[in-house]
Amino acid sequence: AHADVVMTAMTSVYPPAVAVLAVMGARGVSTAIVSTKYRYRIESILESCGLAGAVDVIVGGEDVTRHKPDPEGLQRALEGLGIEGSHALYVGDHPVDGHAAARAGVRFVRVLTGEDFRDGPWAGIEPLATVKDVGALPAVLDRLLRTQRETFREAADVVRRRHVEHVVIAARGTSDHA
Repeated sequence: AHADVVMTAMTSVYPPAVAVLAVMGARGVSTAIVSTKYRYRIESILESCGLAGAVDVIVGGEDVTRHKPDPEGLQRALEGLGIEGSHALYVGDHPVDGHAAARAGVRFVRVLTGEDFRDGPWAGIEPLATVKDVGALPAVLDRLLRTQRETFREAADVVRRRHVEHVVIAARGTSDHA
């Protein structure tokens, strides 16, 4: 159909996105696209840009009964990736992306390459980060992973201290009854 030819020919991928997909792939980070575009058109666009196979899961408009801001598309992508929403990061440039992420329980990164909506439609959305373009995503991911590692270390220290206190209390209790 004419729309298929035009959609593929007239759609471009932001140059930083190509590099970001390569970085994510090299790091073993799974990726997905959730869009209102038809999946076969997304696949055609990726193929025309040399990115066929660069994305692990594609959820297109025909794959859902309810579109963004409903979280159905994100939930399907999470299922396809085999991960929980708490382990995911959704990137978008439109308020419906942010609202879908919030409803799916997924952290959101706002990218400023889309239309300027001012602040009104973004009300109620608390992005993890707001970046100028997708090229900043590896740095956002690095910061997130550093924070998670620090949180994990702090939690492990608390568990170790409690375990040591528990062992000390148990040892005292044993010696008191001896």
